[in-house]
Amino acid sequence: MNARVPLLIAILFLLAGCSLAEDVTPPPSLATQQAAQIPAPPTSDRPPPAALEAVPPARLPDPQAGATIYLDRCAPCHGPAGLGQGSLSSNLEVPPTLLGDTETASLASPEAWYQVVTQGRMERFMPPFSSLSDDQRWDVVGYALTLSSSPEQVAEGGRLYLDACSKCHGPDGKGVGAAADLTLPEFYSGQTIASMLTTIQSGAQGMPGFGDVYTEQEQIALANYVRSLAAVPASVSGVVPTVEATIDPASEVPPDALFGSIEGQVTNATSGGSLPSGLEVAIVGFDGDTPVFNQSVPVDSAGRYSIDGLEIVAGRIYGAIVEYEGIPYYSTAGHILADAPNLDLPLTIFETTPDMEGVQVERLHVIFDFSVESVVEVSQLWLVTNTGDKTVAQPSGQNAIPIALPVGTSNLQFSDPAAQALYTPTGDGFLMLEPIRPDSPAELIFSFSLPYKDKLDFEQLMPLPVNAVVVLSEQNAPDIEGDQLVATGEQTMGALALRTYARAGLGAGETLTLSISGRSPTGVAGSPDTNLIIGIGALALALIVIGLGWRQLRSKDIVQPDPEMKATGTIMDRDQLLYALAGLDTAYERGEIEEEAYRTQRARLKAELASLISTQDD
Repeated sequence: MNARVPLLIAILFLLAGCSLAEDVTPPPSLATQQAAQIPAPPTSDRPPPAALEAVPPARLPDPQAGATIYLDRCAPCHGPAGLGQGSLSSNLEVPPTLLGDTETASLASPEAWYQVVTQGRMERFMPPFSSLSDDQRWDVVGYALTLSSSPEQVAEGGRLYLDACSKCHGPDGKGVGAAADLTLPEFYSGQTIASMLTTIQSGAQGMPGFGDVYTEQEQIALANYVRSLAAVPASVSGVVPTVEATIDPASEVPPDALFGSIEGQVTNATSGGSLPSGLEVAIVGFDGDTPVFNQSVPVDSAGRYSIDGLEIVAGRIYGAIVEYEGIPYYSTAGHILADAPNLDLPLTIFETTPDMEGVQVERLHVIFDFSVESVVEVSQLWLVTNTGDKTVAQPSGQNAIPIALPVGTSNLQFSDPAAQALYTPTGDGFLMLEPIRPDSPAELIFSFSLPYKDKLDFEQLMPLPVNAVVVLSEQNAPDIEGDQLVATGEQTMGALALRTYARAGLGAGETLTLSISGRSPTGVAGSPDTNLIIGIGALALALIVIGLGWRQLRSKDIVQPDPEMKATGTIMDRDQLLYALAGLDTAYERGEIEEEAYRTQRARLKAELASLISTQDD
């Protein structure tokens, strides 16, 4: 396969990587291949980022507040425990920094990590989180620095501190007489665990060394506790405790664990459907990628279920699963927190039908890449939706939707190797096995190669109705023509110009026919320019959202960047809100919408998204 990852994959991960505010993590599978290359040296046009002035936090960092930010913004790559086991980590060829690794964290100062959060590390494709306030950035750094230590370790350090350090530095760390105030932001921001260990071992300015008094592990525990003195006290398990709040000097017993509960409502969303008796909900919990909890609970006659006595562990993800008529249905994922110990995980089930009438391809994206001589790489994204109120599946619980590929296809690949279990190869393509649920589209993402030499008649049979087709290629690529295919213009992004085409939908059993002619561009190769690659995905996203007038998922009208647009009362899901936000931003950047209308509409969409995320922790 061409070493340049197909543009379609970039689009997909851009959509998946959009966060609540303006920070967008670059597409992992694309970005990491570029990051593996030797970065281009800085030039006068592209100087290296300047280091920020070392300014300590304006107030003590709050690790508990930072935990919420971390789980939303950082855990998808770095993992809930900071060990690189996030939901996106399998797509990363350059692993994210292991924030929870003790050796890595021991060399990090809060100030250094604050600069990374503020400026990003684009050579590793970590974006700058400029949408976070200064206090929020310090808070998330404060939490990230706790991932390499356990509550028990810090508690042990607290006992050592009371015994050896409190007489001079005070029980609260503020210092007695000339002894240093360990709670000052200036002290906190510049110290690493390694630098504090040096002081603990050898002493400094009248302070005796304890290298011969305490073991290495005890010294590390003491250093971690000293760091905790300059953070807002918190009692969340996994977040640094304080002497006053959680440590009894006379006791060797660690603080009691905190516990929470999960409850939810199971609803049958099929018209006339009812809840069968005997349903059970499986509650599952994961620490990173490691399953740590699995217990089934009954559903009562009203559709309610509940379970309590669940330990609150920082970063632990819980979810609920119910199986009905052989089809599993999933809740959103969520975290049980000390200040929100009751997690609500509703579940929706549907009746099942083998009738395919309501299944359609809402949007079909086709992208042609001619960067390899004598070959055209074709990437496709199918958004398969179900307009009915029943899950479409055959009696086996799976489907067998035939996806035919053009004659001469080779090198069929799917975006996620794990997803290949959902497809069975056939002589002319593959079968799509996934059940099609009414509540979420099935995303079918794949690529394949076709031989190309100056001309290609592209023909692909559509097994389902297709509402809209969009075709993209580079500006200097061969010409593309087809029945009802309309050129919708050219868009320049960085050094790359893209041609865009659109055509009306196709009926089930009709063939998408395109005529491609012209010489392949020569000398085109994957560019190491990160901004260019991200720009391709951003442009395609803009086309998806506003340029071609595609309809929203589940046949709802897309939110257009209309200055006069007002709330319609339609409830959108997270993806729809993200699409709308992205389209609105693109329209504003192009000058197609006035600033006042843009600000008003963006605030409304963000409020809706924030409200949705507050009950659905992804």
